[in-house]
Amino acid sequence: ASRLLPVIAPGVAPAVSVRQAAGSLRLVPVGVDSVEAGTASEVDALLLREGSVGVIAADSRVSALSKALRRKGIDAHVLGSDDELTRLTIVPASLAKGLEFDAVVVVEPAEIVAAESRGLRRLYVVLTRAVSELVVVHAESLPAELAG
Repeated sequence: ASRLLPVIAPGVAPAVSVRQAAGSLRLVPVGVDSVEAGTASEVDALLLREGSVGVIAADSRVSALSKALRRKGIDAHVLGSDDELTRLTIVPASLAKGLEFDAVVVVEPAEIVAAESRGLRRLYVVLTRAVSELVVVHAESLPAELAG
C-alpha cells in the first residue's frame, strides 16, 4: 500500500509495521475465468486458521463472489445487506473504510481502481484493512503504481 502514497498523498511518510511475519503478503495470479474460484480457495485456506476474514472487491464483483463462495459451501455475509460483521464477510470496496480483519483477500485491485475517479485512494484503504495477513487475487495486471 505504501507504494501508492507518492501518487495519492505526496509527502506523506509510509507507515512502519511493528509486526513482520513471513507469508503475511501473498500475490495470487489466476486466470481470467478463475477469479472467483481462486478467491474461494484462498478463503478456504484462511478459514482453517483462527480469526476474521474479509474479502474485499469492487462493488460490482461482490454478488458474483458471494454466489461462488456459496457454490463451494462457504457461507459469507455480505456487508451492506445489513451491518453485521461475521467471521467471513464480503465487503464492497466502497464500504471498507474503518474496518479491520485478521486476514483480508483483495480481489482484482485494478477493478477497484477503475471503479471510481479516486480509485487509487480507495485501493490504499482496501489494502490497509488486514491486521495480520493480506492476499491479493488477480487476473488483471496490478495497477502500475502498486506493482512498483
